[in-house]
Amino acid sequence: MVTPDAAQGRVGQYTLYWEGIDNDGDGFINEDGPGGVDLNRNFQHEYPYYGNAAGPHMVSEPESRGLMDFVISHRNIAAILTFGHSDNLVTPPTSGGVLADPTWFALNGFADAANSGMFGVGVFASGTATGGLRLRGAQPGADNDPASGRRPSVIVDGDDVEYFQAVSEAYREITGIEAVGASRRAEGAFFQYGYYQFGVPSFSTQGWGFASPDDDLEGDAALLGLAEAGGIDAFVPWTEFEHPDLGTVEIGGFRPYALTNPPAAQLPELGRAQGEFVVRLASMLSRISLVSTDVESHGGGLFTVTVEVANTGFLPSSLRHGVVSGAVAPVTVQIQVDAEDILTGSPKTSQINTLAGSGTRARFSWLIRGREGSTVEIQARSQKSGGDTVTVTLGGNR
Repeated sequence: MVTPDAAQGRVGQYTLYWEGIDNDGDGFINEDGPGGVDLNRNFQHEYPYYGNAAGPHMVSEPESRGLMDFVISHRNIAAILTFGHSDNLVTPPTSGGVLADPTWFALNGFADAANSGMFGVGVFASGTATGGLRLRGAQPGADNDPASGRRPSVIVDGDDVEYFQAVSEAYREITGIEAVGASRRAEGAFFQYGYYQFGVPSFSTQGWGFASPDDDLEGDAALLGLAEAGGIDAFVPWTEFEHPDLGTVEIGGFRPYALTNPPAAQLPELGRAQGEFVVRLASMLSRISLVSTDVESHGGGLFTVTVEVANTGFLPSSLRHGVVSGAVAPVTVQIQVDAEDILTGSPKTSQINTLAGSGTRARFSWLIRGREGSTVEIQARSQKSGGDTVTVTLGGNR
């Protein structure tokens, strides 16, 4: 490399490539990659059509298909935690529901630019008039008529943000992680499906990070600062090399995976902290129970039966987006008597779209016909929060 010198009319000029060779003779260096599919690019929400490592179509892989089959057949799943390259735990959604901007290597972006024309040649351009990746297929996007219907959500509902922030606070408290290294924008990630389509609190973390970010640094300098503070040798100095296609070049840059995988020595403590967080998250889930009952006798075989159902967990029985999307079934409260024996009051089966946590209660009451001394069962059921059953005696309390 030559140092720029304005006095001598010497300007800085260089091209940055990915390390490798033009093994297929198409004019691009190491663009084909090893192949394979990134499972956190393979799910339904914001699926990156025709994107790198996204697979031929949504849920195309046996692993992603197996996971989807399991989730769809277990609607009682109440929260999702994934480990990957995206993060919404160290940095939770903003008050407006927007996820934090990813921090990826600018150096990698410069190298990508050298291959920016590759989609105009070869298989990607076959049969297209616009260069392959411009085709959108069935993807709802900015080029669709705004009047064609509601677009898929891409931000966290405002009523749900406080719960994501509370879980994030617990995560940072337990793990001590205050900053992540390299992270990327989520596209087709499983945790996105979990919140936007399955309707439950869904979180993603790299599982490791750094304690003290340097807010004075930005971009690649910030990543190097985090690595240095963490005692990680993340950068290879530029070193001259004779390249078979390009001649004299310099090779260097970020070490592969140095800021995306934790050092092996940290794994035991990281595993312990992540396990402790999982236990904390489980303790925050909603829990439905029938907390009080009352029976009032009016004589003549008429009784008023009253029950209160409570959510004793921290999280609500359904996030707001779970209600909006229709993905989470309401809490149901049902009295086990014939419908014709209910004279007035609540319906035989009542529903609560969402019951807030921390002891929030809902009250139901029925005026029924019955026989003194007989028993009546009342059931509360929640898709995500379990359930409870109580039996009352007509003429007496629980």
